Order: sequence, then structure tokens, then C-alpha cells
Amino acid sequence: MDNFEQIFKRFINQLPGCEVLENIFDKHHLRQFSNADYFLKSREIVSELKCLEQDSVPKLQKFVDELLKTRGKIFYGEMAFDKYIKDFPDKDKLNKKAIKIVTHALKNDIGKANKQILETKQALGLSNSSGLLIVINVNNRALTPDLAKHALLSLLNTRSFFGKANYNSISACIYLSEAHPEFGLLPFIVIERGRSKAKDLLPIDIKYLENLQEKWAQFRGTPLIKGTEDILDKLKMNSNRDSRPKKRHEVWREEYRKDRYMVNLSDDEFVKEATSTIKVLLTKDATTGKIGMKKDFTLLPELTHCFEEANLRGLDFRRIRDKLEEI
Repeated sequence: MDNFEQIFKRFINQLPGCEVLENIFDKHHLRQFSNADYFLKSREIVSELKCLEQDSVPKLQKFVDELLKTRGKIFYGEMAFDKYIKDFPDKDKLNKKAIKIVTHALKNDIGKANKQILETKQALGLSNSSGLLIVINVNNRALTPDLAKHALLSLLNTRSFFGKANYNSISACIYLSEAHPEFGLLPFIVIERGRSKAKDLLPIDIKYLENLQEKWAQFRGTPLIKGTEDILDKLKMNSNRDSRPKKRHEVWREEYRKDRYMVNLSDDEFVKEATSTIKVLLTKDATTGKIGMKKDFTLLPELTHCFEEANLRGLDFRRIRDKLEEI
């Protein structure tokens, strides 16, 4: 199976007015610098492709595991990271560190792409050509579409102490993701820099880039889904992404998320409700005094609902455990 870079190269090769720079430099033996990848629109646009192939989930998980060891917050099942850290006084610092882990490769790629576009323009005398960064997320699942959008905009719009754009050879970005099939078919997203009209950034033909969306859809044989960066904030996960039979607790969690009947309870009220639910299921051995669980499966869905509500709130389960110890 061809890797995505080869697929995209074939796409560029069949477009009128577009060139693969590798072919040009190999033919004329001009490869004396780190060149960009493509010319678009009869060399009005110099483009560099970056594929995100390394998943940052293991590094992020290592960071989370350290938090679990040192912070002591207890939960069952899955809990969103922002919910887990919401009660920590340094939550903003922790969130920034997590984002840095996930976007580290992206930052490095933007810096390299900016240099490659600049050197290509200088070598071939294309000072008036604008620069385009194409980012294809092949395997970095930790970099979700919404995070990718915000990270790209934030990084591309950073400026030096003197106000100059740090990446002033890149006028716009195209983002594609193959790493998140659970979001369904992602569009060919065009991300325009917020300061594209600034004096140190060359303007780029956004309509031309949007037209590439249609050509890309035709090339891939997929429906055309036009979109700008705003569409990334509106993505909803496809609940049918997993064809394997769901386990009972997964079904019960999904059912509860559709009808969060405890959502309006305060944390104190919820702790009381969850404690009562768990208490009904507990049994105490008269001889040993050990606490066990009754084999009453009719109450398991309700118990799972309590776990899920606690996770959705980011509630430390020790609050419930402490109440149970008082019983």
C-alpha cells in the first residue's frame, strides 16, 4: 500500500500548472539545499508537505501516568484530561504541558517547512511566490482535529519580540487527517493565517486552495465536503466506528451519556446519590467483616451510570469512597 506522501505526489502530478520539485532538482542536479515539495498555480505558490506519522499518545500517557501516581485522584473507566485536572491549582500549566507534548512534532515541522519554502524561493528567484504548508496527520491520534486547528493557528501566528512573524514564508495551511476515522470523512481544510494581510506575509489565493478541495475529492473518489477551519470545531464522533460487539458496561455508559439524569445534581448531591446506589450492592461478611459485592446484576447499569457521571464531572472518586467508609 502506498504511503500518503506518494498518494499526494500523484495528486499533484496530474494537476495543471503544478510541479513536483523532486523531479526538477533530480533532473538538473540542483539539490544543494533542503527544498520544498511542490509548485502550485504555475509557481505562484511554493508548497511543503509534512506527514505526522508518529503517534504522541505513548508520551502523553507517560505524562498522565505520572500525574496518576503523584496526584492521587481516583476514577474508574475513562475520564477526559481536562476533567481530571480541573480541580488542580496548576491546571493551566498541566494543560499547556500536555498540549506541548502532543504538538511538539507539529512545531518542528512548521519550522522546517518555513525554511524549505524560503530557501526554495531564494534559489529559484521566486520572491513574489507565497508559501503553503500542507499537514497530513497520518498516525498522531493524540492530535485531534480541533487541537490541530488551534495549534496550527497559534504556531503560525507567533511573532518575535520585534513583531516579525516567526514563520513568514508560510501564508496559509491545508490540513488533512487520516488518523481519526471515528470523526467520519474529514474535509480538505484550508486554514488561512490570521495576519495574512500583514506586510511581512505575502497574500495567497484562497479561492485556488478551496478549488483544490474539489479536485482532491475527485482524485480520492470521495464526496466533496468543503470547509474552513471552523468546521473542525463542529465535528462529532461517529458512534458506529467500532464494529466489534460492545461490552455491557460500554452500552450502559453510552446510554447514560444520552440521558444524563444526574447532571443537574450538585457534586454533594451526586456523591450522596452514588453512595446510596453503591451501598445497596455492598454486603459484609459477619465472620470476617470483609466487604463484598452482592450478585444483583439488576443494579449494575445504575452503578455504571454513577461511575460515568463521576468521570464526566471529573470527580475524585475518593469523595464517594470516604462516604462509604463512614457507613
